[in-house]
Amino acid sequence: MFITGSADKEVKLWDTNVLEVACAFNCPDKVMAVAMSSCASSHALIAVGTNEPGVVLADIVSGAFTHTLTGHRSATWSICWSPSIEHQLFTGDASGEVRLWDVRRSGCQALLDLTVTHRPKPARPHQNTRNCSLNSQQTSSGSLRGTTGSTSNTHSRTGSGSLKRKHSSLAGIAELHAGPEYESSRTPATWQVAHEGAVTGILATSDGLHLVTAGGDSRARLWDSHYRHQLLVHYSNTYNIGSTPKKLSSTPDGRYLFHPRGADIQVFDITTGQLLTELSQGHYDIVTSCVYSPLTGHLWSASTDGAILVWEPWTEPEHEPEQQQEHHLDWWLALASGRRGHAAHVAGPAATGAASGAGGRMEVPLAADVDAWSTDYELT
Repeated sequence: MFITGSADKEVKLWDTNVLEVACAFNCPDKVMAVAMSSCASSHALIAVGTNEPGVVLADIVSGAFTHTLTGHRSATWSICWSPSIEHQLFTGDASGEVRLWDVRRSGCQALLDLTVTHRPKPARPHQNTRNCSLNSQQTSSGSLRGTTGSTSNTHSRTGSGSLKRKHSSLAGIAELHAGPEYESSRTPATWQVAHEGAVTGILATSDGLHLVTAGGDSRARLWDSHYRHQLLVHYSNTYNIGSTPKKLSSTPDGRYLFHPRGADIQVFDITTGQLLTELSQGHYDIVTSCVYSPLTGHLWSASTDGAILVWEPWTEPEHEPEQQQEHHLDWWLALASGRRGHAAHVAGPAATGAASGAGGRMEVPLAADVDAWSTDYELT
């Protein structure tokens, strides 16, 4: 099954066996993003982001909306479920906020802040808690021995103070054991933005340890999804054209990132930010989505030019023994929708399911020069 969302305010669940709609939901506004958890075993929820603030959760089993996650101040453009925690959801809106949700609870758990660039320190409980409580008990017991009214007033003030100290100490201990609650999470929400522009894409790596976000500020950022801080990895020339959401993709090993940039697709090393290659001259307009298939090793891309392309790595035919190079060459070709442009040439060690290294370009036959029904042109 797969899900689709459209500007006609409908979200549809499709059965791939019969190619028919199995379930449909009518949303209150234009659909901007839809996502379904890949690891969920206890729920069948579809997260829907619309042109209005808030994230709507639709249940496939009941065929109705269950509840709405409120907190965003503008339209929700990007949605991504955690691949390792079935109830964890990341959402990004047009104001630059990225929020972390637990769909079982009300309110968001945290907001990503671009100014936090190191692992935040956990909040510490108040020091000398035991000594303070003992002193307060001694003071209150001493005031009980008094017989004047002033002494009783002192007892009442001291007793209430000890209760306040006990309450504050228990609150500090609860904060310490409540999970990753950090000092940065107490910053006002208006200060915590992940991008200085709309969040156009959110991607969680397959292991769930990292999060990649892209924004209208022409920046792509890598985050630690557990400690929720930025890792300061620089992805070069990631300017974002067009005020539309864009779907990012990565390889299953979490090593390579596919980032749409205009009519091209950039291939980065996720951990280092190195630009490996660019998949260009396949689309004629802005690329809005790309999805990597771990089964076939192909990359699927969609664009506002109305075309869906399939990119596949193609290995150059072997040379004679005396002409063999130290490393083999990988080539990315657009093989769908009747288009075949210049393929990106990548020189370097073999990479599983993705290109590695950087290089020049190679001329390949254009789609206009190749008969789609002819076998005269063989690529492999």
